[in-house]
Amino acid sequence: MKNMVHRYTILKSVLLLALVILPLLGSDCNNTSTQNSGNISGNWQLNFVQGNLQDVCMGEVVNFPSNTGGTATLTCPGQSSVSQDYTFSNDVLTYTSGASYNVNSSTTGVLILTGTFSGNGLAGTRILTYGPVTTSKNKETASPVKGVNSSEKF
Repeated sequence: MKNMVHRYTILKSVLLLALVILPLLGSDCNNTSTQNSGNISGNWQLNFVQGNLQDVCMGEVVNFPSNTGGTATLTCPGQSSVSQDYTFSNDVLTYTSGASYNVNSSTTGVLILTGTFSGNGLAGTRILTYGPVTTSKNKETASPVKGVNSSEKF
């Protein structure tokens, strides 16, 4: 009888351990976040804007020389370049102008900047989607807002 109770205790322990471990075996620990992998450096072209205060121009090209901070160069088509200091830490891009964006690039070759704003009685979210720089001459671009770009405080 003592042997049977001992076997039951062992079987119960193994079953409990299996119930705890099995769900962990099915999880994908490498895909628990869609946040940026920490690489914003390079040349990016604005392809899509969603939200209020759209003070950016389609086709704007931004160059981030570093993954941690430095001076970004923003260029709207047909306009002079604008330089803006920035920092990038903990998936947040902050320009010295005060504009701040959460960075998400879960898909290779796409950089998504999401910023919230409030002021002048308005509040909302703006999403800027950048892709790799293209050199196609056939791409339509919207007219830029002269002298204003996505690094401006919104």
